[in-house]
Amino acid sequence: MGKRHELYKDGQLIEVHDDRVLEEEKNTDISQIKSCASELLSSTDWMITRAAEGGKPVPVEILTVRDAIRKASDEAEKTVNACETLEQLDQCQWVNNFKEV
Repeated sequence: MGKRHELYKDGQLIEVHDDRVLEEEKNTDISQIKSCASELLSSTDWMITRAAEGGKPVPVEILTVRDAIRKASDEAEKTVNACETLEQLDQCQWVNNFKEV
């Protein structure tokens, strides 16, 4: 994976060298998004499994939260995929999608 290098002189940015590849950076962000969603969903996965195996139904509140997590993940991926430059991707605030969940 590439890196962004910034050169400063007297506290001022005078040069930027960025050898990152946009698609690789997007893939990394999307992996992080999926990991975040998976982590948030994992605490209630057992309820889904229990219900699927004929046990107690999953409370509506849990289903609502799980749906919100999946929607936030989908929106975050759309936000990342919409970035056309590394600069846009650097400004992308997809993590905010999960703060409301």
